[in-house]
Amino acid sequence: MITVCGQTFVGAAKSINQDAYCALSAETSLGDAALLAVCDGVGGLASGEVASSAAIRELSRWFEGALPAYAAKNARGGAVDLGPIGEEWGALLADLNARMWRYSRDLNVRMGTTLTALLVFGRRFAIGHVGDCRAYRVRGGSCEQLTRDQTLIQREVEAGRISAEAALVHPRGSMILQALGAQEAVDPAFYLGEAKEGDTFVVACDGFYRRLGEGGLLRAFADGPHATEDALRDSIADAMARVLDAGEKDNITATCLHVGQPGPFSPASASDDQPTELCCASFSPSAPEADDEPTVGLGAE
Repeated sequence: MITVCGQTFVGAAKSINQDAYCALSAETSLGDAALLAVCDGVGGLASGEVASSAAIRELSRWFEGALPAYAAKNARGGAVDLGPIGEEWGALLADLNARMWRYSRDLNVRMGTTLTALLVFGRRFAIGHVGDCRAYRVRGGSCEQLTRDQTLIQREVEAGRISAEAALVHPRGSMILQALGAQEAVDPAFYLGEAKEGDTFVVACDGFYRRLGEGGLLRAFADGPHATEDALRDSIADAMARVLDAGEKDNITATCLHVGQPGPFSPASASDDQPTELCCASFSPSAPEADDEPTVGLGAE
């Protein structure tokens, strides 16, 4: 069983929330599946909230519509191979970026969003990443950052000129190298790994993790059980309260996922030719419905 939850808050000083997120889970004949995604509209660009909402909507539609076909095509020995997800999501993000880029040029506006998306299927995970939202895994008494920021400051950290702790509060820390819609082409990073029972994954924007660091995340998500949605929601709310108390002014968004015992469709009992059943168990979007959202202008040509 996989439990998911997410929350977003406009923050103490902003009038517009440029963040968007989704938290979805499903039971399938090849194991439990879940998707967390957080997008942070690029600050200073006029339509950051449009870009972030559009990206979340596209990923949500992929999970609800294309995941069964992907799982059936990539079933191996009763489990789903996430290796091809880079090609699958790479094409999706390239198409979305191109539509955003055309949209911004046609209307003479500037728009862009970072994106970090985590897919867990059975006991494997895959991450797609553009910009500086982050994915973490809390396991036992440790918290591990799973993504690498695509920022100028990260380059300084890797060169040894600044510490990771100092980078969190550096005045140039938000200068990103890539954003969907803000440039003609993007080169997403993809990561693969193992998910174990008891793991808690957190995908969050910089407004959330910047004030907490790995120690704060560990304190929030390693203490006590997180097998229920209410428990996850309480953990996020407590962490957000500490973020605000620490003086954060940006939009604040976090999603989390807890890996429990396998659901009723055990991967061990499935075969490669077994049809994949998808039953969506939870959907928590932060974006408005399509009829109310100006992202309709991004439609494929």
